[in-house]
Amino acid sequence: PDRVSGLVLRSVFLGTREEFLWAFRDAARTFRPELWRAFAAPLPPSERDDPISAWGRRLLGRDRDARAQAAWAWHDYERALSELTPPAASGPAGTPGERPRSLPNTPFLEWHYLSHDCFLAPGQLLRDAGRLKAIPGIIVQGRYDRLCPPASAFALSEGWGNAEVRVVPGAGHAVS
Repeated sequence: PDRVSGLVLRSVFLGTREEFLWAFRDAARTFRPELWRAFAAPLPPSERDDPISAWGRRLLGRDRDARAQAAWAWHDYERALSELTPPAASGPAGTPGERPRSLPNTPFLEWHYLSHDCFLAPGQLLRDAGRLKAIPGIIVQGRYDRLCPPASAFALSEGWGNAEVRVVPGAGHAVS
């Protein structure tokens, strides 16, 4: 803290189980049920109730084609949730032949953290937020962010005690 003059954060995610379930399950089931169905549809019926875990297992598997399918399914799903008005109505964008050769890294990184509860004790970030009190902060938050709910930004601001939340009306999660 003695080396930081201030912080600007965007779209706060505190790594809680509740946020994870909202971001990757409940937001889609609530606001984009067709997207949720499209995300689960390629999986065997026995795995469709928990597609996040099913795709996560494939991300870690040895089958390169299954890893690629999982990475792109996760990427496209999250991209669609991050945009307030995504270009595609539902399902993955593009076809496998149109994809870059390298796989998106975000699904692998996110699954690693999420499958380990973000390496945090329950409530740890909010419990320790007061340690930032001497550092002024601004939190920029999209009003309709489906991946990082505004409630998390406000909770962090309250625990921090020296941060202002600036809500961007008409915005979701995407920087654009």
